[in-house]
Amino acid sequence: MQTCSNCGAENKEGEVICYRCGQLLSQGPVQEQSSTKILKNQTEKLAFPSRMWGTSRLDSKSLVIFRIKGISEPLQVYLEDEVTMGRSSSSADVDVDLNPYGAAEKGVSRRHAKLKRQNDTVTVTDLGSSNHTFINGQRIVPEEIRILRDGDELRLGRLIMNVNFGEQN
Repeated sequence: MQTCSNCGAENKEGEVICYRCGQLLSQGPVQEQSSTKILKNQTEKLAFPSRMWGTSRLDSKSLVIFRIKGISEPLQVYLEDEVTMGRSSSSADVDVDLNPYGAAEKGVSRRHAKLKRQNDTVTVTDLGSSNHTFINGQRIVPEEIRILRDGDELRLGRLIMNVNFGEQN
């Protein structure tokens, strides 16, 4: 077991990110696993601002808008049914390709997460990614279905995006 220096949680040996708070754990050199880079320990701490969570309702004419940290132009996704997010490659086809946003360097898996529209809500599911998925700093267990709300912070590996629900133009 290894203890998180941020929150004191006991994590399994070999984990890269604390299951409780999302802090990067002290690790040795980068390891390769299924061609997704396992992240090294970082000296800077990832900050998760406290916020009031927004609505989980998404009407039939809405878009999911991702404002990716460090990128000026938002990524807009029309969510009719479900989409897979990750890194598109010859061996993995995804609906939302995050390669243009530095996904490989930030530890995003080829098939990282799935967004699904269920009635008027949006859910997110981690697809067993190497560097995990977080909502507002809380790690999602692989295959666990979680509701995504307007204003949430979604993190895939170290790719951080704010989620908003907006109207289609």
